[in-house]
Amino acid sequence: LVGKSRGTNCFKLKESVRLAELWLSLPEGDDTGFLVGWPAVTGVTNYLATYPTQAARDTWFRKIQNALNAQLATEPKSTNIQIFYKDLASSIEFCKTVSISPEMSARCVVRQALHVLQNGGDGEAEHEGEHEGEEGRWGAA
Repeated sequence: LVGKSRGTNCFKLKESVRLAELWLSLPEGDDTGFLVGWPAVTGVTNYLATYPTQAARDTWFRKIQNALNAQLATEPKSTNIQIFYKDLASSIEFCKTVSISPEMSARCVVRQALHVLQNGGDGEAEHEGEHEGEEGRWGAA
């Protein structure tokens, strides 16, 4: 649950989000806050959670990260997405399947999809290491 403080022990509910869909980030230059975000119908939603001290921020960041890791451990290790496209020259429609996993960045998923489409592969291309140096789960493409 994502809420905004309305006073002592009183909060206004802003969002209800599946824990497995969250991402967390410690922004540079901010010692008392962290970003929490998730995919939304209109794109992505990000909030800056702020705390009175760095210690409080670190404690909450660690607690949420531990809960997120525990939830992700119960999630499927991968899922398949189907890509449908039509060859304009022949008017033939194709469907290809790509296997993706939670740790893959958006850029990695797009690369794998392009590989499958260009090479007629089965979507099981190795993705290990392709996302090194890129943002983590659901990072910017």
